[in-house]
Amino acid sequence: MSNITVQTAALQGWTNSPDSRGSIDIVSSCISTIFLCIWSVLCVNIGLPGESASAKVYQKLKLAVLTILGPDFLLLLVVGQWESARKSCCKFKERGIIGWSMRHAFYADMGGFVARTRDGVTWPLDANQLCYLIDEEWIKEPMVSSQIALDKTDIDDRNKQNTLVRVFTIAQISWFLVNCIARGFQRLPVTTLELTTVGFIATTIGVSIFWSDKPADIETQIMIDIDATIPDIYARAGQDDTHYWYDTPLDFLSPEKTYYEVAWRYCLNILSAMLMLHGDQQRPIRRRRDDNYPAVSHAGMVIVGLAGLFSWGSNLVAWNFEFPTILERQTWRACSLILVAAIGVGTLYHEILLVFFPEAKKKACNRFAASKRSIAVYDSKLVPTEEFVERLDRGVKRLVLRLSNLSPNGDPSLTIQLRVLLPALFCGSAYTIARTYLLVEDLIAFRGQDPDIYRTVNWVAFLPDV
Repeated sequence: MSNITVQTAALQGWTNSPDSRGSIDIVSSCISTIFLCIWSVLCVNIGLPGESASAKVYQKLKLAVLTILGPDFLLLLVVGQWESARKSCCKFKERGIIGWSMRHAFYADMGGFVARTRDGVTWPLDANQLCYLIDEEWIKEPMVSSQIALDKTDIDDRNKQNTLVRVFTIAQISWFLVNCIARGFQRLPVTTLELTTVGFIATTIGVSIFWSDKPADIETQIMIDIDATIPDIYARAGQDDTHYWYDTPLDFLSPEKTYYEVAWRYCLNILSAMLMLHGDQQRPIRRRRDDNYPAVSHAGMVIVGLAGLFSWGSNLVAWNFEFPTILERQTWRACSLILVAAIGVGTLYHEILLVFFPEAKKKACNRFAASKRSIAVYDSKLVPTEEFVERLDRGVKRLVLRLSNLSPNGDPSLTIQLRVLLPALFCGSAYTIARTYLLVEDLIAFRGQDPDIYRTVNWVAFLPDV
């Protein structure tokens, strides 16, 4: 039998892809890049023993929401953690403890070491508390060498970050940036969603640098048994045995909380009061909070401010872009300026508070602690007119006192003056509203785009220019 095929149509050789891209291609590329940028760099603190997989994902999702709300918030958190880890490395080096590295410091600050006293009090230590217990010889040398100054490979063995995910993220980011640059060379427009993605990429690079030594997805902790009771530790530290603590028994070692951490916790307490969030009020804490903002130096604040201006300043590139309506273009311009202004004003405002009013927050915390007792004092011998004025005055003081601290347990360290809070809330609200609008506009703008948006890059023409 002859093997002859009757050709009924002309054959076609190698065929190039159509010179266009669809809306779903742009949206899927941007969303996948943003997701990889966020998910691949997040390193949450160590959870409770036996914590379920869903609980771990939930903790990571909360941090991811913070990142979407404002990548600058995450970068501020990361820079603070890096500086805190660096300080602990200097402390351990001064004490001659060999082998303590940035990786050890991050592992400690994320709750890797857990103290257990003789009277059964257990809590996760941070590097500062760990150093104090070593200084006071509550943790002695054999334990320091065997359980604390671990070999870096021991911590790396606990690190479950998937290297393949990081490599894939780098590849995705690189391709996305090259494509945007190529479109710029060929005078092809990009969408506002792509500009937003570039902003996420800029933040991701900064987070990756400062968190390069922080382990990810660690589940195991090291138990440090202390042969003493809490009263014993307080007696040696010169603390009153009736000292009240809110997070851990060694709260007296913690530095003063920063303005931005207290403002952030204030907002979370508002949400908790609205039954939108439920905080863990167990005492002592069982895990280190992922959103504790350590103090950031002036240099660190400059880095965060410049990164924020670069990240959200990229939105200004779309100043003359085509939008479905003129109103949307004007609103985009306004919101882009609001973001840049909020970052700049917020950074400047914070530095002014630190430089010109360094003791203001500490005094406010002390007043709150004292006022909780003194406001209740009432003189029954007052005349009716004075009684009314006194009652009114005490009522106003109670209101101001309550508004300055919304923490459920009345932790004085979470006090913030209203004259400081109100400008911060104004800047934060303006930032959040502008940020939300830009994210929404990124998607709804696809109902009316410049036709050239859907043209693809001519790589044959672009490569010789590189």
